[in-house]
Amino acid sequence: RVRLLHDYRAIDDDPASLAWIDEAVDRNSRTELAALKTNVELAHAAEDLTFSFEDTVQIDGSAKDVFDFVNRADLWPERLPHVAVVRLTEDTPGLQELEMDTTHSKDGATHTTKSYRVTFPHEKIAYKQTVLPALMTLHTGYWT
Repeated sequence: RVRLLHDYRAIDDDPASLAWIDEAVDRNSRTELAALKTNVELAHAAEDLTFSFEDTVQIDGSAKDVFDFVNRADLWPERLPHVAVVRLTEDTPGLQELEMDTTHSKDGATHTTKSYRVTFPHEKIAYKQTVLPALMTLHTGYWT
């Protein structure tokens, strides 16, 4: 059971203002409750659709070089053929915003993804995609 409670006042308790606030609160409450219902139902249904996996690749090189390759996503268009464009910002060291256009379909269609990344130099890069490719509703992970 979910219950929304609202407290509000209108300047000088003006009846017209109170009526407008009542309508806005009622409309917003219906929208908020509908969104809550949808998200809870999606989260419950997603349990059956969510999975995780690990993949390991042995590399003849140093961990520092591997970390630098993954960390320097701004160079990926030069290094990875499916990456068309990268927009990488790092206003605070170790906190990155990565937006990327990739092509990988046979017809050459491009799709955009956006991720937020937290880097732990030469150890790990954790990420969460907030703009996802088609067919995905969640994508998080880390490189070690």
